[in-house]
Amino acid sequence: MHARCPGRTQFIAELGFLPEGALVSRAEELLAAGLASIQLRGKGRSAEELIRTGTRLREATHRAGACFVVNQSVEAALALRADGLHLPADSPPPGEIRPLLPAGMALGMSCHCEAELARAQGADWILLSPVFATKSKPGASPLGTAELERLAALAPAPVVALGGVTASTAAACFAAGAAGVAAIRGFAGGDGERLIAQAIKSG
Repeated sequence: MHARCPGRTQFIAELGFLPEGALVSRAEELLAAGLASIQLRGKGRSAEELIRTGTRLREATHRAGACFVVNQSVEAALALRADGLHLPADSPPPGEIRPLLPAGMALGMSCHCEAELARAQGADWILLSPVFATKSKPGASPLGTAELERLAALAPAPVVALGGVTASTAAACFAAGAAGVAAIRGFAGGDGERLIAQAIKSG
């Protein structure tokens, strides 16, 4: 597994959240500030769309010595020679996906509850969400830090906290046992550099 995959900070680079050029530029700024990894995500997008934007993001992450992960699309992950593939919670379990990947490609999985953690055996990391209230999932009940701590202790792999994570809440995630934090808005906005600094400080 890539030494920094996913690391203590992961920017979820969601296609459509920002225009392509702005998304890449923001990623480059975050990488310069010490961002550990980028996850390219495009729900409902074709592999071709992921590859087009992903090519630029992969080049930027590798120049920075960071980790590049592709969400869900095995085709795009292979084409982009990604460091890792991330599986949604409703995907086949890691044991079924791993044989499709080249040796050395890391594998993560999203989880939201204890039952899903049981399906994630064999993953290299767990993306646990939503820890706090988030606009990305307005109807979801936040786990809170107490439940994050409980689930992190049960998880079969290091947990990365997602959902409402900001520079103000990152320290609480690490205190609850998270190995890393991930965010879309928390990194895409102007406070992203402060979130990276806070994560490094909490290490």
